[in-house]
Amino acid sequence: MGELIASFHGSYRTGPDVGAGPEGMVVLKGVSPYAYCAPPEHGGTGDSSGPTATGVLAALRSGARHVFGDASCAGRTVVISGFGAVGSGIAAGPAAEGAQVVVSDVEPSRKAQALASGYGWGEPAQALSPPADILVPATVGGVLDDETVPHITARLIVGPANNQLTEERTADTLADRGIVWIPDFAASAGGIAYTLGRESHTAPMRRRCGGWRASPTPSAASSRRRDRPASPPCGRPGGSPNAGCPPPRRPPRGGGDVPANPAATP
Repeated sequence: MGELIASFHGSYRTGPDVGAGPEGMVVLKGVSPYAYCAPPEHGGTGDSSGPTATGVLAALRSGARHVFGDASCAGRTVVISGFGAVGSGIAAGPAAEGAQVVVSDVEPSRKAQALASGYGWGEPAQALSPPADILVPATVGGVLDDETVPHITARLIVGPANNQLTEERTADTLADRGIVWIPDFAASAGGIAYTLGRESHTAPMRRRCGGWRASPTPSAASSRRRDRPASPPCGRPGGSPNAGCPPPRRPPRGGGDVPANPAATP
């Protein structure tokens, strides 16, 4: 796996997710610099679930301000599907503001923890459909589709689960129902920004036309020069660093392929 990640020369980067924690990143870092969140003693930032939850809460408050006219969750019902490291961190925010927080998780042992924290508990099979103002998908992806969307009562969906839409057109279905969906790659960007900000020195990045790109290894750069000319670096002698460069491409509506979130789920 580490060799496969290394073969992309930084265009794909990875971190902990379902089934792979910081210790697993130690193994990957042995063959690729593009594995993040290894334990600090191995040169990584360790667990990034806290910064990820912080970023989701910022997106949640921004979305609440847009939908309800008030960033506070006081008096609202927030349903969180997934009560792992990130989900539990998210739950604490709305609860502190006076929201009714209901959580669910496929791991039965987490029910006692949720109830002890003062949260309501919902069965995982109905995690997306209970009455709610705000829905937070914080488990695996592919949860918003033609079967689940018609049963969603929340007016705002914002969460860190990766690739929540099964199809891009689902974003239009949500919009037609008056539901505001904040894409996962925006909602969970806090963890990515935190990690790259602290570990980017281990896998350098440089500014090129079209956005930030990873610096290729010398062998990759040599191969690219032989095969085709490289994109010209941004900027012109004596001019602006971005002179002549097109703006970075926006992702397609409804999501699209994005780098894996280092810590979207437990």
